Amino acid sequence: MFRPIFQRTPKLFAGMMFAALPAGALADQAAPQHGNGPGGAQKHSVIVVHDNDWSSDTQVSDCASGAASLQADDSWSLVLTNPTIMSVTATDGFCVGDYYAVHRNGAHMGNTPKPGAWGCDYSGTLSAGTFTKTVKAGTTTIKVFDLGFRGHSAAQITRQRMCPAGFNLSGTVTPVRPTGEKTSLQGWAATLGMWQQTLTPTGTNFSGESVQEKDPGGGGPDTCWFPGSAIAPFTAITGGTWTVASGNKWGIDFVGFGTTAVTYYRSKHRDPCGTTFHQQMTIRAAIDVAKGTGYVNYPALNLLGARIEQRKVSSIRAGITKSIVWP
Repeated sequence: MFRPIFQRTPKLFAGMMFAALPAGALADQAAPQHGNGPGGAQKHSVIVVHDNDWSSDTQVSDCASGAASLQADDSWSLVLTNPTIMSVTATDGFCVGDYYAVHRNGAHMGNTPKPGAWGCDYSGTLSAGTFTKTVKAGTTTIKVFDLGFRGHSAAQITRQRMCPAGFNLSGTVTPVRPTGEKTSLQGWAATLGMWQQTLTPTGTNFSGESVQEKDPGGGGPDTCWFPGSAIAPFTAITGGTWTVASGNKWGIDFVGFGTTAVTYYRSKHRDPCGTTFHQQMTIRAAIDVAKGTGYVNYPALNLLGARIEQRKVSSIRAGITKSIVWP
């Protein structure tokens, strides 16, 4: 959201055009604007962001002298569906001297650097800083305070045209990704192993996210298959998508030759025989949906496979082999 503030000087924000002021009329923003007279508090608005990056031009309009820190006109409410790595950047927009404290849910994240000069009659490097925090799913509130008015009287603020003070607040959000997964056999559906997975770390809640298997190639050979076989070679995943449930669990992932294939290959005396292939797991969080980035690999490149023997069948997932007598 951008609230137009006039009489700015074109010192920052590429792509935004402001008219230059006559010589001697340099101003940090417009003339002091207080909602309730000098020192009066401004009405603060809330900018709501859902599972996405943002960039907002805003200002500090309440410039009462003597205050240790003065809150920006806007605050930001981030609604995050999944655990997120959040980076917040505050960048001063105009005259040198302002620097900012960034707070998240009432806790101090950090201050941008204090400039070496203060006032529109002076030059120097505008203050900017980035602060990063891993946050849980839910609502995160960001507030920003201008520390640049400390030690300056109302007369100094007016003379240097430092109020209101414009700045930009931007943020990037990146989903926290699993570091891997644990797998365990939950039972059998005839000749198919029923595997359930648990995403790690277990202390991070991935419930509600979507996982999908991807074929990285290089599967086979299927030693059960033969030229003229009525059943196609089994050398790649069949494709599957699951929603992560509570406890970071997803599945069931069914792995193995079906009963038709087992019966057929035994009748053709192909046993013992089998196949192996790889499965790359990917994940998609609400932020990925909002940004249109799709599924992203996480560290789970699994070896899958199946075997047929005269009396037994086997299911293989993530290098773990389990067998059952069938029929």
